[in-house]
Amino acid sequence: TQQPTETTPVQAEPEVDAPTMLVGPPTIMEAIADGLIVPPLALELHVYSGTPTDRFVRINSASYREGEILRDGPRIETITEEGVILNYRGQSFLLSAD
Repeated sequence: TQQPTETTPVQAEPEVDAPTMLVGPPTIMEAIADGLIVPPLALELHVYSGTPTDRFVRINSASYREGEILRDGPRIETITEEGVILNYRGQSFLLSAD
């Protein structure tokens, strides 16, 4: 076996990227399990677009856009491909159609 010297290049092992885990807010069920008391919320319509101004949701028979506050109290932080991220009493959570 040849030992590496200054004239013998050493082949570096390629780096393997570790899988990236995206950690988002808890689901509404996880938030409730952690003690958050939220009003009943039914996501009836979910429209996601790459253009934020085109996104909207219908929750409990009313339509909303990002930044608006639901009649029942939660504020819409972001409408994502997975659902809508709401904030209620300082706790963010994901409400999805599932």
